[in-house]
Amino acid sequence: MKKTLLLLLCLCLLFTSIISCESPCAHADKQMHPAVAATNENPGNIAYKECSVCHKYFDNVDPLKEITLDSTITYAVIYNENKPGEISATVANMPQGASYQSGSLITKPDSPTLTDCVFGGWYTDSGCTKAFDFTQTKVTLTLTLYAKWILSSVVKDGVQYALFDNNGVSEYEIKGCSADTVKLILLAEIEGIPVTRIADNAFSNKSQLTGDLTIPDSVTSIGVNAFFGCKGFDKTLTIGNSVASIGNYAFWACSGFTDLVYKGEVKPTLGTDVFLGCQIGQ
Repeated sequence: MKKTLLLLLCLCLLFTSIISCESPCAHADKQMHPAVAATNENPGNIAYKECSVCHKYFDNVDPLKEITLDSTITYAVIYNENKPGEISATVANMPQGASYQSGSLITKPDSPTLTDCVFGGWYTDSGCTKAFDFTQTKVTLTLTLYAKWILSSVVKDGVQYALFDNNGVSEYEIKGCSADTVKLILLAEIEGIPVTRIADNAFSNKSQLTGDLTIPDSVTSIGVNAFFGCKGFDKTLTIGNSVASIGNYAFWACSGFTDLVYKGEVKPTLGTDVFLGCQIGQ
C-alpha cells in the first residue's frame, strides 16, 4: 500500500511539473537597440532587437530572424592617404571611411589619384608590404588601409627613371643622367618596381661617364643610341641575363670598353652597328 501511495505521489509531482512549465517564449516583447557608428577607437553595432523575456536577439528588418550578438558588431574601416613626403599635391578622390558588419567583406573603393604618382593599391601597413585582398579578407576588427603610391619619375645616384605601363604592369625605364654623373650605377628595381628598359638616346654622348658599366638583370631592352658616343667608359661592359634586344648604334664609338660579358645563355638580338667603333666584339 505504501508503495502504491509513493508511486501516485511521484506521478502527481511529475504531472504538476509538466503543467507548470512555462510555454515557449513568443518573443512578443522586444527591446530596440539603435545602430551605433563605429569609431577609430571603439566598435559599433547595427540596429537589432532583443527579446525582453528570453534575451534572444533578432534582426531589425526581419523580426522573426534570430541572430547572434556578435553578428551585430560593426568595425570602422579607415583609409590613409599615406602620401610620399616629397609630394606636395593633394590626393584626389580619396575614399571616406565606413562601418562594416563583423564578418563581412569590404566594398573596394574607386582608386584615388595624386599628381606625379600612380596608385598602387591598398595595404594594411604604411610601408605597403602587405596588400589587402578585398575579395577574401573579412572585417574582424577596426582596420586602417594605406594607399601605395609609385612615383612617376625618380632620380637615384644621378640616374633618371620614369614609370611606364607595360600591359597593365608598372615598370621603370631609364631615361638618362645628370651632367655631373661620372660613375653610372643602374638599379634593377625601385620600391619593388622593376627597371626593365633603357630609353633611346638615354646616355647619348655622355662622355664624362667612366669606369665599367653593368646592365641590370631586370632590363630586357636597350634602346637606339642608348650609349652612343660614351667614350669615357674604360673597363668591362656587362650585359644582364634578361636583355633580349639592343637597338641600333646603342654602343657606337664607346671605344674605351676593354671587355664584353654576356650573362645570359642566349645573346640578345642586335640592331645595326651596335658596337661599331668599339674595341670589344659583337
